[in-house]
Amino acid sequence: MRDGRVWTGGKLVLALGLALVTVVPAAADSGELIFVPRAPSGPAAPAGPPKGVSASFQLDDGTAEGDIGVGGITARQFLWFNRFTVPGPFELSEIRVLFRPSGSMTVGDSVQLAVYSDPDGDPANGATLLATYDRVIEALDGTTFSIYPLTPPLQLVDGGDVLIGAIDRFVVSGVTPNPILPAAIDNTDSQVRSWIGLWTGDPPDPPILPPDNVYGLIDDVIPQNAGNWMIRGVGRPRSATEIPTLGGVGMALLAAVLGVVGIFGLRRRRTAGLNHSPEVIR
Repeated sequence: MRDGRVWTGGKLVLALGLALVTVVPAAADSGELIFVPRAPSGPAAPAGPPKGVSASFQLDDGTAEGDIGVGGITARQFLWFNRFTVPGPFELSEIRVLFRPSGSMTVGDSVQLAVYSDPDGDPANGATLLATYDRVIEALDGTTFSIYPLTPPLQLVDGGDVLIGAIDRFVVSGVTPNPILPAAIDNTDSQVRSWIGLWTGDPPDPPILPPDNVYGLIDDVIPQNAGNWMIRGVGRPRSATEIPTLGGVGMALLAAVLGVVGIFGLRRRRTAGLNHSPEVIR
């Protein structure tokens, strides 16, 4: 186990074809982590960042080799997130998540996105929740990212680490039948920054860290399938004191206002000149 990484409880199950192999026995109430290797689904590269975006967070190489879910006969909700390092103030404008079809998953299923600030770079001792976003799966073909614009963009004031994750809220724990495998993973070259979190029940809303059950790097929880979640963030760096600027519409409105003010001032000066009585010098 790597320094600061936490893993408690859980039954780990790898789904290899039709055979389920139990890796580590544990508490019965913690469910099972299920990994299914599948044909690579890449390259999974969406269109470039939106206009005005100059930076992106990405751990994966563009290709997913497997998918992970939680549960036994029935599925359970869980959190999976990537840890990214932010070089100073940053404006996060978009989150991207790759989903691949499994079980009863469909486009339109509810997911929750969560963003945390973690200045000390160690999710094991918790992190500050900055925002959550209730969204739905936008694409489920295994190659197209679901793209979630953040309006307004989320302001990351300090440097340090930011955690960007997702929760499969469409799952009704203990009811939805498995296999449900929402977390696509790139197994080629782990960056040792992808985490998984399970609570004894459903993840709370808001999903405050740390969870009370299984929690740690996916590399530690399922070492045979270490890798990087297919979750990305895009945005742009910001200076510590950024001066606001006007766009094209703003400049046009400003010019119109200044024109009206100038005409009004000129008329007042002309009126004052007509009403002024000349001074008589004796």
